[in-house]
Formats: sequence, structure tokens, C-alpha cells
Amino acid sequence: MVDKRHVRYELVPGFVITPEINYTKFDGARQVNSEANGGNDDAFGGMIRFQRNF
Repeated sequence: MVDKRHVRYELVPGFVITPEINYTKFDGARQVNSEANGGNDDAFGGMIRFQRNF
């Protein structure tokens, strides 16, 4: 399962800031491998995108 959320914010005309948060829940062989190596079956990540349109 993957869930991705983001909200676009236009600071000024033509300049958009988009923060994004990702959540992934692993299953099957990937889950078993992660747990066997001391991890768990889910992961979080994120980024911030700055886009300027001319």
C-alpha cells in the first residue's frame, strides 16, 4: 500500500510550492526481509518541490 499526500500552494503567480509526504506499507517478501534485518513493515518519506513557471 502506498499513500501520497500533497498540497499545492501558489506563493506568487507562477511560483508553486508543493510539500509531499509518502507512506508505504510493505507486504510479502519485502516485509519479511525488512523485519529480519531489524526494520519494520512501513516507511515514511517526504520532499518539498519548488516550481517556477515563466
